Amino acid sequence: HLLSRRQRQMCIRDSIKEMARQLNLAPSTISRALANKKDISLSTRKAVQALAKKLHYRPNPIAIILKQQHTKRASA
Repeated sequence: HLLSRRQRQMCIRDSIKEMARQLNLAPSTISRALANKKDISLSTRKAVQALAKKLHYRPNPIAIILKQQHTKRASA
């Protein structure tokens, strides 16, 4: 059966929190590493991406679109 939008968002947040717990990092660091931000060290990015692959983490495409639309609105 399908998860509601809120349940999917909670799963994603829980996944990021779980990765943060396992790697002893802040959830925001996990998020930035998954986005391949250059202000996160290469070794941290690789560790996060390896764990994400192991846990079969997938970003929510709807959340990405909403974030992009929010960014466009804020800059207009």
